[in-house]
Amino acid sequence: MLPRLIYSARTSFQTFNQGIRTMATSSNTGHPSGPRVAVVTGAAKGLGRAIALRLAQDGFDVALNDIAACEGELKKVEEELGAYGRRSVRCVGDVSLERDVKRLVEDAVAVLGGVDVAAGPSFPSFKKVHVADRIRPSTRKAQELGKHNITVNAYAPGPIDTEMLADIGRNVSTKDEFYSRKSNVAALGRMASPEDIAGIVSYLAGPDGKNVTGQTSLFIQILSTRSVH
Repeated sequence: MLPRLIYSARTSFQTFNQGIRTMATSSNTGHPSGPRVAVVTGAAKGLGRAIALRLAQDGFDVALNDIAACEGELKKVEEELGAYGRRSVRCVGDVSLERDVKRLVEDAVAVLGGVDVAAGPSFPSFKKVHVADRIRPSTRKAQELGKHNITVNAYAPGPIDTEMLADIGRNVSTKDEFYSRKSNVAALGRMASPEDIAGIVSYLAGPDGKNVTGQTSLFIQILSTRSVH
């Protein structure tokens, strides 16, 4: 299986570059035999958890990463993966630090045998820039890493129903009211779920996505003319 890098368009450039550099230089990626292995960052909850569970359902063993403050939740996700009969390893660390990214990949290789897919929603230094500025790296890096048989794709999730979004709207009376306001201005009248995004990651990580590279999947709904007030 060709190695795949699938990242959130919200990811900091620093983290993105660390991830692809580590995958490109690791001689253990894309191992030809044994179960497929995925590294998932931000895996303790929300979108990262959904991606980890979906890839486990798809037959991947999973290296789970999140920061130390989320280790308890990360352990619960590890237990959930066991229900699918998949192996996993917890790798606590900050993916904004190059040494932690390197250790994450090394742990995945040592315990699970390699790295086929790196995916996750982590964006430790989120910057307010136009989405186009996040899309361009996938195109550039896809060209650069094609010689290593690594595909590079991104997803731009927009507002999704996660605890993080609820935290952003914590000053808007109640969580339900905040979600209602967000849903009311979406053309479909609802927000995307973490499982929706995990589905596209599953496609990009699977056999049907082997020739897809340099692409960004947009999940930003067209806004209706309904008022948010």
